Amino acid sequence: MAREGSSAVRPLSAVVMTTAVGVLGLVVFLLGLEVQRQTSVKPLPDTGARFSPDWKETFPSRADALTRRLEELPWKLSEPTLERQEIGGLQFERRHYELSLPQEEEGKVVQALRMAAEEPGVEVDVERTESGLEARFGLEGLETHSLSVHWKRPASEGPPRVAIVLEGLGDNLLSAREVLRFDFPVAVAVDPSLPFAREVALLARHYRREVLLHLAGDSASPEGSEAAVFSAALRRGLESVPNLVGVNHGESERTPGSQEVALLAEELVRNRLFVVDRTLPEDVRERLRAAGVSLLSVDLVLDRPPRASVVQENLSELLRLAERRGTALALGRPYRVTVDALRRFGRWARQEGVEIVPLSSFLVRPEAWQHSAR
Repeated sequence: MAREGSSAVRPLSAVVMTTAVGVLGLVVFLLGLEVQRQTSVKPLPDTGARFSPDWKETFPSRADALTRRLEELPWKLSEPTLERQEIGGLQFERRHYELSLPQEEEGKVVQALRMAAEEPGVEVDVERTESGLEARFGLEGLETHSLSVHWKRPASEGPPRVAIVLEGLGDNLLSAREVLRFDFPVAVAVDPSLPFAREVALLARHYRREVLLHLAGDSASPEGSEAAVFSAALRRGLESVPNLVGVNHGESERTPGSQEVALLAEELVRNRLFVVDRTLPEDVRERLRAAGVSLLSVDLVLDRPPRASVVQENLSELLRLAERRGTALALGRPYRVTVDALRRFGRWARQEGVEIVPLSSFLVRPEAWQHSAR
């Protein structure tokens, strides 16, 4: 028996409480590890759903059934983007769809999405965004499908338009031919340092596609005058790549010097070339404009990093930008994932009522730059 006032023996209730807290802490810790291990799987908001005993066995067939219900909606969805998921030994593909509709259809869309999720165990979360709706579907709390709905511009404002530039071509004629044979216009920015630069430019003229000179942002050399080296590199590029309508200014970690800007502006005005840019400082852009050079700004880069899911997401964003602003300009490189995604994008854009147009049509006076593409 403990002596009065002794702290060596605690009451039974205290022991039980301490043990329960310890066990609960261990459970929380283990659950945290599992969540960290499965960071690629997107959970849906907690709706109180619980895993059924045979959820792993029935999950694939239930996910397929949900796919069928979504693809049977009264509107034509885009081809899905697939993203592989894994949890607890279960593997499945999360599917993402795109859809563009007039905003007047919002009520019908929300009702149809909720009806598609009426099967037992299916959850749906629909949110309004600035440009449409975002819907997420799942089973047992795990997201299996998603749908982005974009509101179309009023018909009175004309169809949305997008332009696409692929840069760095000139080392592979087969890859260039594949891009140039698309049934929609893609401008190609040819790197004059690559072995087939001239041939790609001539091939582009055959397919009536616009050609840009891909000008590396760090083309200047540390030897001698930077402006002189830059001027020589620019002139060599202009002489070696035919049928140019513009210059694509590549990424650079340094700001062009004042002499370089003056030389660039002089050559551009002389050769009636515009500039596609995503990195030039605003003061340089203003100086080029003041010299009479037209500039087009890149809205997004499609393939950084070059993964299929990234390219698809950026193409979706390209459509959203065009729907919201009227025009949007994307830049990419001829990676396999980019070329494959663009081939599908042509059909998708037509279904959504979005026009893919020549790059020069974004200029105020496009006829002044289209002479070389004829």
